[in-house]
Amino acid sequence: MTFLPNQHKMKETHKTKDKKLLEQIQANDQNAIKHFYLEQRSVFLGWLQKNYQCNEELGKDIYQISFLTCIENIQTQKITQLTSSLRVYLFGIGKNVYRSYQRKNNNVTLVKDDLLFERVDSENQTEEIQQKKENRLKQLAIALQELGEPCKSLLESFYYLQQSMQEIVNRLGYKNTHSARNQKYKCVERLKKLVQQSKLAQL
Repeated sequence: MTFLPNQHKMKETHKTKDKKLLEQIQANDQNAIKHFYLEQRSVFLGWLQKNYQCNEELGKDIYQISFLTCIENIQTQKITQLTSSLRVYLFGIGKNVYRSYQRKNNNVTLVKDDLLFERVDSENQTEEIQQKKENRLKQLAIALQELGEPCKSLLESFYYLQQSMQEIVNRLGYKNTHSARNQKYKCVERLKKLVQQSKLAQL
């Protein structure tokens, strides 16, 4: 029982810290946002891997989406006060983002082995399946052309050439991997819309 006052004080300290951080994010304090991003990143990725067996590359994309959503929700006042810690709130968003990915994994998603980006492998496949995949790839190529630059080069580098984010930064001239990953997310979202409009996901 002698430890309870200290534990209570520790909880109050965390609440105060989170309240201050919430106010800093609302004020668009870039130093505070960057610190929060770096502080939570490795913990978030470890949590995804442990609970969902999520690979690192996908995990980074999930974190990027979750973090941007968290910041946007705070700055647009969708959340004005906390009922739990900011970490718990961020991880809750992450859980929803990952589950949404699982539900949509037959559409254009964020992983390298996504159906829309997979290569045609003639072994152990019927002619009908091969034809469907070839048609899908042809229509995807049309969608990428319509998407234009810089998205076309970025997505081709990542999915077809299977280059790392650092290689893409070096080849395409992005400021850093964070900028390239952020652009990739935006490009995938745009490509999703094009795919849905052309009903490519139903092929």
